[in-house]
Amino acid sequence: MTDRGSDRRPRSSARARLREWWARVRERAAGTGARLQSRFLPALEAQLTDWPTELDRRIDLTAEPAVETDDVPGEGELVVYVHGFLGQGRLDIARMSGAHQAAALQEALRLEFESRDREPPVVAAAMWDSSTTWTRAKGRSVRAGEQLADWLDGQTQPIHLVGHSLGSRVALEALRNDPGDCLESVALLGAAVDPDSVCHRYRPAIESVDGPVYSYHSENDTLVCRLYRVGELSAGLGCRGSDCRGGLLRSSGRLPSNYTDVDVTDQVLRHLDYYKPAEHTAGGNCVGELVDNQLLG
Repeated sequence: MTDRGSDRRPRSSARARLREWWARVRERAAGTGARLQSRFLPALEAQLTDWPTELDRRIDLTAEPAVETDDVPGEGELVVYVHGFLGQGRLDIARMSGAHQAAALQEALRLEFESRDREPPVVAAAMWDSSTTWTRAKGRSVRAGEQLADWLDGQTQPIHLVGHSLGSRVALEALRNDPGDCLESVALLGAAVDPDSVCHRYRPAIESVDGPVYSYHSENDTLVCRLYRVGELSAGLGCRGSDCRGGLLRSSGRLPSNYTDVDVTDQVLRHLDYYKPAEHTAGGNCVGELVDNQLLG
């Protein structure tokens, strides 16, 4: 007669070991997110100066469907800025919220277009819930991208999408979710995504955009060159640009035909300097390149 209890014990033991393993994985993931956040905040504190008043023109991606403020125009060129990690403005570092960052970009564009005797485009801030741990923010960026795609699909005016840091992941996820035909161009600034992701995961989505997609990267950007590595085991796309070679931790592939890496190492010395007016940065910004490549076509 078979002892059924002896058959059950190994299976129960295996399930218990699996639960213990999964608990350790979750604990390590949470610990990685906490370590990344603890290093991220001090790195940002030195940059939390000279921010203009936050922009009121917003698109709320936390609502379903996304809700825009009354002053978001329905015609004419529009630049939609998507902030990154900790950018929702609910922490003590609210001075660098996505709405403040969008206002800084708007001012930098105004100065750049004024020097060329041209009228700058209107800027709107796309806001999403990124003020949490790194792991949770990465997960929420996918949903924010879906919400952004739904909103874009309802627009008819020409739109230039600008994603900064983890906001670049939101922008790329939006491209994967059929954003319609309104996109004129996409700019990724200091992108906090893997350097091979544009070669495979996002390649079809990038190629579906009629206009160009540019990734501006800087080897002086400590956050995507070093801190990103803490949680992701490699530097981000915003450090040295794309890498399609493949390897132990990367997938091989090819770059989209409409994608271009732009090295701005010489002028962008800090993570938040890509879009700020040059007088308030450590070495400059990449707004001039963005205008030349994408806004004066």
